Amino acid sequence: MKTSNENSVADAVEELTSEQRQTIMKTSNENSVADAVEELTSEQRQTIMKTSNENSVADAVEELTSEQRQTIMKTSNENSVADAVEELTSEQRQTIMKTSNENSVADAVEELTSEQRQTIMKTSNENSVADAVEELTSEQRQTIMKTSNENSVADAVEELTSEQPFTEQEYKEIGYTITKANETIRWGWACRLLDDVVNKFEIDTVASPAEPIAGDVALFKVSRVGENKALVTNTNKRMRIYVGDLIVGVFGNRYATDAFEGEVEGIRNLSLLTASGMVGTLKSKHRSVGKPTRVSFVGFLQFITGQRMNLKQLKFNKSKPKSRLKNLILIIGSGMNSGKTTTCSKMIKSFSEMGIKVAACKLTGSVSHRDQYEMTSAAAAYTIDFSDYGFPSTYKCDKQELIDLFNTMVADIEKINPDVTVMEIADGLLQRETRLLLSEPLIKKSANGILLTADSAPSALYAVKYLKRIGYNILAVSGAMTSSPLYIREFQMNSNIPVISSASNDSKMFDVLSKHFTT
Repeated sequence: MKTSNENSVADAVEELTSEQRQTIMKTSNENSVADAVEELTSEQRQTIMKTSNENSVADAVEELTSEQRQTIMKTSNENSVADAVEELTSEQRQTIMKTSNENSVADAVEELTSEQRQTIMKTSNENSVADAVEELTSEQRQTIMKTSNENSVADAVEELTSEQPFTEQEYKEIGYTITKANETIRWGWACRLLDDVVNKFEIDTVASPAEPIAGDVALFKVSRVGENKALVTNTNKRMRIYVGDLIVGVFGNRYATDAFEGEVEGIRNLSLLTASGMVGTLKSKHRSVGKPTRVSFVGFLQFITGQRMNLKQLKFNKSKPKSRLKNLILIIGSGMNSGKTTTCSKMIKSFSEMGIKVAACKLTGSVSHRDQYEMTSAAAAYTIDFSDYGFPSTYKCDKQELIDLFNTMVADIEKINPDVTVMEIADGLLQRETRLLLSEPLIKKSANGILLTADSAPSALYAVKYLKRIGYNILAVSGAMTSSPLYIREFQMNSNIPVISSASNDSKMFDVLSKHFTT
């Protein structure tokens, strides 16, 4: 209202939106927009409508009133976010919005915390947060975004304020003695293999440590709570996370089409990629998933000897099986959340109740307590997964490493001599590691066939065609698609492969699959 003596937004619009005001008021001596609209000529109405997506001149005026409120109410000396947003020019707003996933400039600026706003203001001579953000994004964008894959100004700025390594003085102030640390630190489930060393570690406080690799164990401090609001600990307790909490996690890569994609890229810009304590740099996320929980790197864990702790180096002892497993069934999905674990558990349960000794394993994926416990709950005689060998995940592993993992896992399973082994391969048919494994002759030779899970009939039909082309026997189709009678009907109209619902009775699943077993 600063350039107007009127008391209403409508009158203020008449005085401040010069281009529209001149057009509207050309033929009118009226004092209100509504009266002026009534006097508009056809040509004038068309001029107004060119700048609006509304269907009527009246709606266009209403739209104009709504959009110009912030400009009307601006005051140049205000320091609030609302006033800062109001000060932005149209060009400035567009610049900010290019780096934000929010729907408005106000939301983009609102993403900044109080601490982040203060940090921004330190780099600017402007009087408002909004102008400071504008200056920061235009002059320092390249520097900020070099270490960021975030899309918003807020997240880019957050990296400047929360991802700085701890100084030696800060280590001393926090008091990271071994005894005190063990009283306050929460160990992620991913680090459960280190239960025997929880009292035998030090924290590497080197100011510029070597870059991390997958499997490195480190201490982190929670800087923002996001999607993962709880940590599953090494004792299998689900503990709520708070800002400032200290957690022991493991660096790892994640590939999850319905959740996070993350990689090991350094010690800055870190997020909690799984609730079990895997940490890495976020590369992308599904739109339905919230922002990840952010953590700051404190230091690598090392033994008293000075050797850095790395789960894979400590726990992966390669071996080879003496013979082929008796009956190996691969569980392959068309994609993530296609029903692999549910189907796998149902199969284990149905076979176990028939007196069949079942071993269950998960060869690939990202560390999670859920899959292994689901298999155990279904009465598998033996359960194991990649994380038991020190792998935080199998994403970005090379082919030979995957084959070594397969052989080692099979060698351990054969010790119990199971009647049937169910092996789940994660993340979907088109995922890199899945394709590498399926292309390996050893895998094809070792398996009786594949139980395919899919989320729809079209995805199931594509997967069947692909798997047949590379030489696999598809035993049956199951998974999420079997919740829909229509999907089942669509698939059966185009394929003669049996469809087994994970909700069907146990005997049907046994009858279909046992035909392919050897005694």
